[in-house]
Amino acid sequence: MALMWSGLKVLIVGDDREMARIACSLCGTQGADALWAETAAEALVHVREPTWDLVLLEVDLPDGDGVSVLE
Repeated sequence: MALMWSGLKVLIVGDDREMARIACSLCGTQGADALWAETAAEALVHVREPTWDLVLLEVDLPDGDGVSVLE
């Protein structure tokens, strides 16, 4: 059986380590390549890469507003 998200690149942004671990694990079981960024600053480094298929972004981050990451 083919994996649902095989080959997708997922960026997970949020400061809850346990939720990020679970999200990365779930993405991985479906074949996705997931990366976790804990802060807005860290996310900004990664979000500039044009290769993300999906970004899961927490709005309230410890160092800024998640929406500003998208702008």
